[in-house]
Amino acid sequence: MLPHWIPYLGHGLSYVLDYAKLIGQARDHSREGIFTLRLLSWKHYVVLTPSLAKQVFAQRQSVLSTYNLFLRMQELVFGDKGLSAQVPELEEQYFHNLNVLMLNSAVMDASNRTASFVGKTIASLISFAKDPVDQMPWERVSDVRVLDERQAEGSLFTLVSRWAYCASMPAMFGQAFLDQCPMAMDDIFLFHAELPYLVTGLPAPNQKISEAMQARDRCREAVRRWFHAHKAVKEGKDPGAGWGDMKDISEFAKLQHRLMDDGGAPEEVVCANLLGFLILQHTNANLIAFWVLIHVYADPHLLQDIRAEVSPYISKLDEPASDTPSKSHYSIDHTSLSRLCPLIKATWLETMRVDVFGAVFKTIVKDFTITESAADAALFGRSDPRSYTLKAGGMVVIDNKASHSDPRLWQNPEQFDPSRFIIRDPLDGGKKKAVFTDQLYSFGGGHSMCKGRTFAERELLTFVAAIVTFWDIEYAGPKNEDGSWKVVKGTLAGSPHPRPDIRVKMSRRDPKLNAL
Repeated sequence: MLPHWIPYLGHGLSYVLDYAKLIGQARDHSREGIFTLRLLSWKHYVVLTPSLAKQVFAQRQSVLSTYNLFLRMQELVFGDKGLSAQVPELEEQYFHNLNVLMLNSAVMDASNRTASFVGKTIASLISFAKDPVDQMPWERVSDVRVLDERQAEGSLFTLVSRWAYCASMPAMFGQAFLDQCPMAMDDIFLFHAELPYLVTGLPAPNQKISEAMQARDRCREAVRRWFHAHKAVKEGKDPGAGWGDMKDISEFAKLQHRLMDDGGAPEEVVCANLLGFLILQHTNANLIAFWVLIHVYADPHLLQDIRAEVSPYISKLDEPASDTPSKSHYSIDHTSLSRLCPLIKATWLETMRVDVFGAVFKTIVKDFTITESAADAALFGRSDPRSYTLKAGGMVVIDNKASHSDPRLWQNPEQFDPSRFIIRDPLDGGKKKAVFTDQLYSFGGGHSMCKGRTFAERELLTFVAAIVTFWDIEYAGPKNEDGSWKVVKGTLAGSPHPRPDIRVKMSRRDPKLNAL
């Protein structure tokens, strides 16, 4: 237990004022692989080292539960009015349905559809149309301004995240959702930017939070319309103009619809459940793609090497319109990007370490004991591995930011270095291979590990490979004293938004240059 000076409140005040600073200082002063914070009547056990984290991830729901957090998110963030607690069986079935996202058929279907959209639109990511009416949907909201016939300026985060949204939305919820609910493209990201504050349940203190709540309500209305349209289709009724037969929605979306429809869940629960998945789908890989691009374009050598690496897996399709660059279509081999391109994959993993600030929170239902490995004990200069008992009623926390910047776990953690995730594979003739490491906690672990990680990996690599192949990007905003790009992260929770967005100059390039 770290020392605290205010009875009952414990570390509560420091926790609210600057959580990241509290956790970082606690980590640096702790001589153990785990430390404890006192928050009112709660104990938060913060786990740092890989061997202890692995044992935490291995615990079953009967020992560690996420149910209370799930209910809190459903009520305060996704607006179910507390009704999810009345249908507890839905939560277990919902997470069971996520397993379909791990099936190869589901991954390939979603990845193929996403890659097809990217191949058709990447050359027109910026259309160079001066009239907003003639621009692509993602351009209009990104304040794109044409400078000349070869160069345009725009807000990179908005441009990338909205384009990626248009690419991946149909792969899960179908094209009709994209067409029928156009405002959702912006509302999802407006809502997500303030999501950490909404978890507190406090009233909106400013206009930005209020606008985020309004965006959340519009997103709820969008998924409600989708749900009822698909229900009508299933019953052989008219879903309304523009919805069509909805045959293109994913198997997971069908399972979730069937669960909510057949289970007789209240509409508030239906909307909260669907909105939660919608947020997860579009605010992880889509946003992380932006941060990967920031690192790649800031390093000319890394950019050149990745362009050369991905070049064999992006090819032009023979189509009548192919003589017009902005209308050319391309094939993107996402399977090879994942399996045969270690540098771009390692760059993604290093971005997950540096820029994604997630945390696993679980309620301790039963006392349990974890024991550190000899290697982890040695990190603290001890030869005797220690065991720790975590008591029921507390919370166990695995904080990515604290662990991913720990100099005991990572050499030069402040340095962006993709090579830390690259090894020589002895089973494959010593070829380079990008690998996960035990101390990278971005996807969780055990039975609760992120089920959509394979699809997320493939869509992200597709987005990044396509952009670096077809576009030169030059930073157009204020720079730091050393000349580096000045990018300020917003709330350090999940995949952060830059505050403010950054302006860049973009010009279309010839992908044949990649091979040079």
